[in-house]
Amino acid sequence: MQESRATEFRRKLIEWKQTPESSRRPQRALARELGTSHQLLAFYLKGLEKWQGEECWGQAREIRARAIAEDRPLTQWEDQQARAYDRAALHFTTGYMLRYSIKRMKKDSERGPLCWHDIQSLKMLAPKFPEAQELLEKCLQNGIKKRKRFAEIVRETPRQEGEATSLGYAASGISVLSTTRTTPKLLLKSFSKGIRKVA
Repeated sequence: MQESRATEFRRKLIEWKQTPESSRRPQRALARELGTSHQLLAFYLKGLEKWQGEECWGQAREIRARAIAEDRPLTQWEDQQARAYDRAALHFTTGYMLRYSIKRMKKDSERGPLCWHDIQSLKMLAPKFPEAQELLEKCLQNGIKKRKRFAEIVRETPRQEGEATSLGYAASGISVLSTTRTTPKLLLKSFSKGIRKVA
């Protein structure tokens, strides 16, 4: 398929998503109007936020590159535009990453109860993402995986011969564990900043 049609589909999907859900026509009807398949539209919809982020980053780079090529500073208007595109790109990119995280947790929940950290992440995400709220309610009904103390995790983790096993030495890994678990919170903070309209 030509790139122009792919862009057309994505822009139509953006308009479709911006329509209130109560008055939004079925996705299959949109596919018929565009002369394509429901499956192909679903494929573009899945990666729409990622594409929007890349488009906004590209617009911001283009504005700055033009000023560099002309060997001049950005005008006030150009600076505002570039910053607006930056914010929009951050919003779309973090939204895509957060939804990917929710999908990962949904798959994990199908194999058994989620851990305490994932439940906390879902609680943070629920106000902004309906799919997170839906998954959270389901997980709370099914129960939460028992939270282990750090000392238990250290004792149960396999080690190489000669590796230190004392709790004091192993505790240096706490900061790493904490960092990996705070990612949804940091991403949500970026996402929640919202988008200022690009004129």
